[in-house]
Amino acid sequence: MSNVFGPKKPLFGPYTYRVKRNVNDDTLLAVYHGSKRIAHMDAYWAYSVRTFEDREEDVRRYGKGLSCYTDLRTLGAEGKYPNILSVSHAFIDDPAYMGKGIGRAMYEAMMAEGYAVRETRVSGSPGPLFFVPDVCKGVGSTSADALRVWASLGRDYPSAGVVIRVDAPPVVGSRAKANPRRRRRNPDALVGLRLDALAEDFTEKMANGTTAQMRRWAKKHGLTYVGEGESRAVFGHATEPVVIKFVFSSYGQEANQNEARAWREASPNIRKHLVPIVAADPAGRWLVMERVKPMRATQYTEKDALADLQGCGFLDFGRPNFSSDGRMLDYGQHLWFRWSEECRGTSNPRRTRSATRPTGARSRG
Repeated sequence: MSNVFGPKKPLFGPYTYRVKRNVNDDTLLAVYHGSKRIAHMDAYWAYSVRTFEDREEDVRRYGKGLSCYTDLRTLGAEGKYPNILSVSHAFIDDPAYMGKGIGRAMYEAMMAEGYAVRETRVSGSPGPLFFVPDVCKGVGSTSADALRVWASLGRDYPSAGVVIRVDAPPVVGSRAKANPRRRRRNPDALVGLRLDALAEDFTEKMANGTTAQMRRWAKKHGLTYVGEGESRAVFGHATEPVVIKFVFSSYGQEANQNEARAWREASPNIRKHLVPIVAADPAGRWLVMERVKPMRATQYTEKDALADLQGCGFLDFGRPNFSSDGRMLDYGQHLWFRWSEECRGTSNPRRTRSATRPTGARSRG
């Protein structure tokens, strides 16, 4: 990496950023408030999609971890050398600057810098930029703070899982400029939010807890109680439209791992019937899913959707397991031996146009 930073560029408001690159155009980006450095991140280019393909094979073989190969292909990453920029580290150096939109703006600045040099870099090419976290390659982990940023970017850019596709230079800091006074409802609790530690604390203290105790536990940690089953409990996030599924026991861990695997391996035709998973612990202790409204008693699931899901081994089609728009929100139990190439491929031939009520009992957890 070069020892020389480039000139300051505007981030938003009083904040600026500078970048420096090495000969491979791997990038270190630093954010400043005046002359004080308050945040930084670094990213490097993944020169071959084979790295992600190998990672997916390991995940499929051992049933653990996170792979983004299918997500990259879903978003159109073609050829041997697509433009894949992987974030290695991202930090807010001073906690006083958390909750001000700096994290997201910093990510957008890195996306803009990557997009600008995607064609001129070594092995670069025209076309979109694919922006991914380092965890896609099985390196490191994704913190809860970083997870919020990836979820926020995924709502404004084409995305699949945690992969972001960039088709034009991002407007850096646009969200922060539009909402300069936006604040978290419970900043003290969220600044310290760490899913691994929370999951351990929940399993230890709430394995036999009552609903009232779980509500108090959630409030203490800046979460909201949503519901529970026999092996898992669901909590809402304070600021982002996601829910977190914590487990009571090893059965819950297995359910989380099954859900993560189903979302990871499902074809686009199956994924459209599932509520997306934002991130998941490889050990199954926690899982983060997009938050949706549950299905009401007067709503139904399309028969073609049920046929697709049943054909791929999904179970428990009770109404509480579906969202108001007919997608499955609890799919931790299914029969893997039914997963044909059609389930993992690009199409599923089961199609009808009639509708039916979902049947069966609620999946408890």
